[in-house]
Amino acid sequence: MIDECVLHIGTGKTGTTSIQKVFSRNRRYLLDHGICYPNPENHWVWAAAFTDGVKSPGTLRLQENKKVSYGEARELGQRFLSNAIELASKRKSRQLVISSEFFFPESPASIANAFELLKQQAESVKILCYVRHPVARGASVFQQRLKMGKITLESYADLSEQLVVADKLLKISEAIGRENLIVAAFDRHQMLNGDVVDDFFGLMGRSDVLNHLERGLKTNESLSREAATIANALNELVLNCGEAEPTIPRASKIQHSLMKIGGSKFIPPAHFVEESRKIARDELFKLKEYFGVVLPDVQETQPDAIPGHSFSTDAVKDIAIILNQLHLENDRLRKANANSDK
Repeated sequence: MIDECVLHIGTGKTGTTSIQKVFSRNRRYLLDHGICYPNPENHWVWAAAFTDGVKSPGTLRLQENKKVSYGEARELGQRFLSNAIELASKRKSRQLVISSEFFFPESPASIANAFELLKQQAESVKILCYVRHPVARGASVFQQRLKMGKITLESYADLSEQLVVADKLLKISEAIGRENLIVAAFDRHQMLNGDVVDDFFGLMGRSDVLNHLERGLKTNESLSREAATIANALNELVLNCGEAEPTIPRASKIQHSLMKIGGSKFIPPAHFVEESRKIARDELFKLKEYFGVVLPDVQETQPDAIPGHSFSTDAVKDIAIILNQLHLENDRLRKANANSDK
């Protein structure tokens, strides 16, 4: 039996991708030092096994855009866990780490179910969750949705439910036992060495491996204010066309290029920031009351325009149209080349 299993459940926008990439990149080294981190990089497939189907009954869309039934998702999850346990046992690993931010949206009962399954395989099971100031997390979630082509600056779905985490964490702690839930602050002043990866290993009691880890490049770079305006214009093109032109690309098609555009800091619209701040008042009190976690206040205010570094509305729309035309032409050429190869 494994000594300890750490189930990392998020929350999203708290360095989860960075943590997963470091674990994945150093998989062999960590195995040699008693830590098992199974494939793939993000263990969403096991999180999917606990989806109850209430929000989207019928089928489940996996990360590679493949649709499967909930029964198939559970089978995939069972296979993942079986392979993970087998690998950990074969290598005599003392610790097994499973990580996916897709666990947190699931119900507390589903997360408790995952906890109980792991208890059958390990002497000790800890669920680890990082929390971030709602205003900062709200800004990050907003930007991610904009970057992925899901919203515009003026028309976006209600994101407030993603910022409320304290009550759900309390229910999880009640289901699994407070001593088995670690709630940690995603705050550079409180994290070990100001780094979420270092902090994660520190919470595992494995700071001894830090000096030998290969870190790799930073992930999920932020959009500048200028890049965000271009992303917004691309997304508006899609919304204005509706379903008539499904070939029009969203910002997600060029998100890696957008992240290379420098400029001033992007801040979401003032009304969204204000909504996040209202949520924050209650959340910050509960996180401190329930878990002793104190998150320092953050200031998200719109910066003054910087001369020479801002785009006019017309210029941004023109750029979006040109990018769209280039994308369509590139797609046409790709299809033509594929046909000629045949």
